[in-house]
Order: sequence, then structure tokens, then C-alpha cells
Amino acid sequence: MIELKNLWVRYQNQDSYTLRGINLEIRDRGLYLIVGKTGCGKTTLARTLVGFIPHIFYAEVKGKVEVLGVDPISEGPYALAGKVAYVAQNPELFVTSITVEEELYQPLINLGFKPEGMSERVRQAVKMLGIDDLYDKSTLTLSAGQLQLVSLASAMVTGAEVLILDEPLSRLDPDNYINFVEILKKISVTKTIIVFEHHLDYLIDIADDIIVMSEGRIVARGKVEEVADFLVEINIPDFLEYAIILWKRGCIDRIPRNLDEFLVLIRDAAKHRECVV
Repeated sequence: MIELKNLWVRYQNQDSYTLRGINLEIRDRGLYLIVGKTGCGKTTLARTLVGFIPHIFYAEVKGKVEVLGVDPISEGPYALAGKVAYVAQNPELFVTSITVEEELYQPLINLGFKPEGMSERVRQAVKMLGIDDLYDKSTLTLSAGQLQLVSLASAMVTGAEVLILDEPLSRLDPDNYINFVEILKKISVTKTIIVFEHHLDYLIDIADDIIVMSEGRIVARGKVEEVADFLVEINIPDFLEYAIILWKRGCIDRIPRNLDEFLVLIRDAAKHRECVV
């Protein structure tokens, strides 16, 4: 489905490469979490996957990139239209319509869908994301969190098999944050979702695979336990940082995926006096 081989990317007028020898395969549906400190190359990788690099953001690219049988480096983002959808961290730069209704119909019009099939696609996306109350509103009146939901709905109406989200949680308030993560969990059953983030609250709980980047390279991949040593260098939730420390000391038998699970493990360890820190 997605294959990268020895991918190197260097922006114009820069001496060093932002991506350095990236090798990555993603074959199944689910939610893939790509994490790393700010500046590690996450956004550049996301832009390369959808063909924005080198066709919109000019850069030198070496290596192989294949997404759903398409080479976005040579064929550009239009070759992936309807197959891959991109949701950015700053949705106001990508939302182009005055009303939410127009914004949801626009990608279908651009892709040449027949009018009779558009309404059902829009209806399903609105229902799944729970944005019925936004449908008749002006996009100019929406908050950043609401715009992010509209952007996700706009991506979903096309039927894209792959959704690529570049730091989608960075500007959401707590309520929209949790709601957005729950929606991603629901969607990941039927689609491949690749989330590039460094704010990991709640995402660790629903990720099928975690891929860690550092200085333009992929340095680890696997479940939480397999990448724990690398996660402590990132902006992870406090409970997860403490949990990794306790797990490595043998105080708890696994790394919890959420705060509630962590509290249960701590109470159980304290009850049986299994660890003294």
C-alpha cells in the first residue's frame, strides 16, 4: 500500500537533508502514529507522501516513494486525488469555501462525482463526525477545532483509502481533542490513517503501530513496549513517562495505554508491595 525506500529530501537553499534514508512499509488498515520531536522531519515526510514535495514545496528528492501504486514524486498530488487525503494542522489555510456545506461538496465536484451520489456521501461524513450542527454555518465563524473536523469530513467524503494527518491535535481544546481521537479510532477500522504528532495524549491508546523519528530518520517501530526507550525523549504524557520508568524497574508488568489503566496498575502494585521507588 505504502512503500518508501532510501528516501532523502533536501529543501532548496539548504545544505543538509531533512529526511535521511527513510525506509517504511505500511500494508494494512489501522492507525499508524509517527512521532518525534519538533524538527525531526515529520511534516516533510507527510508532504512527500501526498506529493506536495516536490510539486508545491520544492526540494531535491532521492529514493523510491509508492502510495497505492502511485509515485507522488513524479506524478504529483493530483494522481492521488480521491485515493489519499491530507489534513493539515492549520485547517484555515486549506478551507476555501464560505459555508461548511460548500466545503464538503467541493472535493466531490472537483473529482467529477455525479450529483445524485454526492448528498449521501456528505450525509454519511456529517453523521460519522457528528457535525450536524455545523453544516449550515459559515466557515468564517468556526473555531480551530471545528475547522479541523470539517477538514476531516471533507477528506472523508472522497472515499480516500488513506488519510494523512499532520499534527491535527496541536490546536484543539481538550473537548475537541478527545472527540477527534475517538473519531480517528472509529475511522481506522476501515481506512489507513497515518498521524504525525508529538502530542501523544490518548493517541497511544488507539495506535496500532508507533513509528519514531529522530533527526530525519526512523529510529524505532513497534508497540509501546518496543519503542519505550525512544518515547521518553518526546513530549509524552506524564503518566506514560512515569509508567515507562516503573515498567523498566519491574514495578508494573506492562505499559498502560491510558491514565485509567495506569492508576489501576499503580494501585495493584501498591497493594501487593511489589515495588518501592
